[in-house]
This record gives sequence, structure tokens and C-alpha cells, in this order.
Amino acid sequence: MEPVLLEMRKCISMDMRKEELVPKKRHTKKKKEDFRKNEKLKNRCNTLIFALLRKQKRFQ
Repeated sequence: MEPVLLEMRKCISMDMRKEELVPKKRHTKKKKEDFRKNEKLKNRCNTLIFALLRKQKRFQ
């Protein structure tokens, strides 16, 4: 009985993994989009920092 139960558990776990694969792929796409958004925000922050540094240099 025990080996059969182990096989069933393996099959169930494999099925669970198969079901999880599709949302994982979708999730990676979202992550890429989020990363692009973060990159845009970083670029904006960098431009602001550079602008502030230039202003400071002018005042010095």
C-alpha cells in the first residue's frame, strides 16, 4: 500500500506543478513590466539627482 500512496503523491505533486506553470509564466511577464516601470522611475530619479547636483555646483 505504501509504494502506491507514494506514487499517487508524486503524480499529484506533478499535476500541481503543471497547474502552477501557467501562472508562473504570466507572473514573469508582469515582473518584466514592473521592472521596466522601475527602470523608468530610476531614470527619472537619476535625472533629478543630476539636475540638483548641477544646481549645487553653480552655487558653489
